[in-house]
Amino acid sequence: MKTIKFSHLYKKLYGININEAMLLEVVRVNLEDLSQTFIDYDTDRGIFKLPVKGEYMLLIFDKGDVHEKNIFITVRRWTSVKEKYYRNSIGKHFRVEIK
Repeated sequence: MKTIKFSHLYKKLYGININEAMLLEVVRVNLEDLSQTFIDYDTDRGIFKLPVKGEYMLLIFDKGDVHEKNIFITVRRWTSVKEKYYRNSIGKHFRVEIK
């Protein structure tokens, strides 16, 4: 099973079955096009510092709650290799590792 790592227990990760999540979608974005509200959500108001601009990907995961959909989104730096890796992993489960 693939692993996605986080340096902090972000609020977006709270909830049932956070040890594992299924990748639903990959969306390529420019950081400068994202709202400050979304950046605050993604970084827990700056715990993780993102640059002001750059090419990134939004990765949309389902936490796997059997009673309801429970998604979280995370931002990762874009490279063509990383995009291919994540796109080939849509529908697959990832181990969620929090340091």
